[in-house]
Amino acid sequence: MTNTKDVFQEKDWLVIKLPERQGHEQTKDIAQIVKRELTQGKLKFVLDAADLKFVDSFSAGFFISLLRHVREKDGDVCFRNLSGEPMELFKLAGLDKIFAKIEGTTVIKAEESLFSEKLRNGFDVKHEIINDMAVFHLSGDMYFEEGVKLFKECAILVLEKRNKILLDFEKFVSFDTGALNEILKINSILKESGGSMRFCNLNNDVRAWLLKLNIDKIIPLYQTTEEAMKEW
Repeated sequence: MTNTKDVFQEKDWLVIKLPERQGHEQTKDIAQIVKRELTQGKLKFVLDAADLKFVDSFSAGFFISLLRHVREKDGDVCFRNLSGEPMELFKLAGLDKIFAKIEGTTVIKAEESLFSEKLRNGFDVKHEIINDMAVFHLSGDMYFEEGVKLFKECAILVLEKRNKILLDFEKFVSFDTGALNEILKINSILKESGGSMRFCNLNNDVRAWLLKLNIDKIIPLYQTTEEAMKEW
């Protein structure tokens, strides 16, 4: 359990000092603290990463879930003193853009907001949990400027509970290299935690494009959902 000296009030903010290694057990402590403080009317939280050296993929999903929960109550969560490998993970996952940061005494607002479930360009993503994997059903066009942000947010949230992700492209139309690059980043985060990603139900154009880029050497491609889920 987090020591009381690691949780303290600093002006309007409640500061929670993160441990050297942030994993599943540590997220439980933070969740309990935030839940307790929210019931007492506190809405502004700082996660101090001065001692933080390691963050796993589960924690990445937890941080987005925590941010959503606090913002639903009109509060906010900021990070400070984030550096090294944890910062690299945040950049890889795009978390550095959706969290506010504190530098010195200055609060720097988040660059991007959390995305809604569906975007104007028709891209949509739904997911379901099947056994120990998360299956994402993609539809429409996913482009770097919009759709990929929604996908990343949903995927990272799932990392809090699962480290196997199957992308179902049955109703999917197309995406660009920017969107593909962001999907590959999520795949890298999965691999770091011992997880993996698979693609299935690709249309002929998307499959041909991915094969041309040798993506099948990085992420396995399957004809059907059943084939992809078999012996995984």
